Amino acid sequence: MRDELRWLASELGDARNIDVIIKRASDEGFSSRLQAARNDAYGGVDAAFLPCAPAR
Repeated sequence: MRDELRWLASELGDARNIDVIIKRASDEGFSSRLQAARNDAYGGVDAAFLPCAPAR
């Protein structure tokens, strides 16, 4: 279980870091670039979980 949690934390780490920075960003252009990076990071997380996703 510890290995699985370590893997999960590494998958979510980039996305979480970007979320924290976005909240602190005051420049609109910088914030927009961070949002794009966030979308890419969360897209990677989505891809990592696709095999585990329940059928809808």
